[in-house]
Amino acid sequence: MKDAKWLTNQVALVTGASGGLGAQIALELAKRNVQLILVARNTTKLEQVASKCRLNTSKPVDIYSCDLTDDASVQD
Repeated sequence: MKDAKWLTNQVALVTGASGGLGAQIALELAKRNVQLILVARNTTKLEQVASKCRLNTSKPVDIYSCDLTDDASVQD
């Protein structure tokens, strides 16, 4: 992402954001000042990733604890 001007004023929804590839994607997008919506099942880990993201962006970072494979969880 050498030239990421197209990310200006964008919002990204990152699933699986509490660890692994999802967390790394969230952190990289935060460094590019993208507004983030982070979704994962593990609230504790999700909050940790969100805190790291907030250190790297001036945009909002929202979190939602949700199991996307469970319809009831998604509805909540």
